[in-house]
Amino acid sequence: MGKLTDMVTEDVSISERMKINARRVRLAGIGLFSRVESERLRLYKQITEMGDSYGSDDTLIGKLSLVSTGTVNLMIEETQKVFDDLVEEGERALAKDKPKLTSAAEKINTTRPVAKPKPVAAKPQAKPKTAVKTKAAKPALSEAMKKRFETARNQVAGVTDLAEQVAVDLLALEKQITEGDIKGRRPAQTKQAERAEFDARKELKGMKTEDALSRYESLVESLIPEIAE
Repeated sequence: MGKLTDMVTEDVSISERMKINARRVRLAGIGLFSRVESERLRLYKQITEMGDSYGSDDTLIGKLSLVSTGTVNLMIEETQKVFDDLVEEGERALAKDKPKLTSAAEKINTTRPVAKPKPVAAKPQAKPKTAVKTKAAKPALSEAMKKRFETARNQVAGVTDLAEQVAVDLLALEKQITEGDIKGRRPAQTKQAERAEFDARKELKGMKTEDALSRYESLVESLIPEIAE
């Protein structure tokens, strides 16, 4: 197999050189097509191995689902590999930038010129800084409100077949009464329970403690009919 530069340097006639070069170009095109075809088959095999088929593999839906899920899984895997490579590169960069630690003897032998202190002009006395705002205190419940809250909690404690959304609403009201408005960011989508609680509490944001307690009592009464009677 000759090199690409040999296509114009062989000591033959122009017609022979054109024939040789044309043959080499043709062979290069065949080789390129063969390599692309083999790479396509390898990639298709990798995708189908990573895919999940919905239904039989012989059906059109089964084949489409196999290819589509395999493509997604392959993209996720390749993305994770790229991310891991970037993390390793970052660790190497940080290790390279860390300053070299010198020994105690080197520190002693290293002499540095001592700079003369510059005269500092007298500055006017600074005003005292304002105090940093503290976190909002939890709502203060009066003795009467505490008794009402404890009574309602004891009444609903015996109910064991609460619906999931009702339980979330009760918990959100309890925390609005005892802690006040919710703070922080919404939990990740993978944390469904925490996300549902956050959304329920966010709907109560700004509600006064008295109003939250009244709503809590009303919800408990709706769950236990004999209380209303």
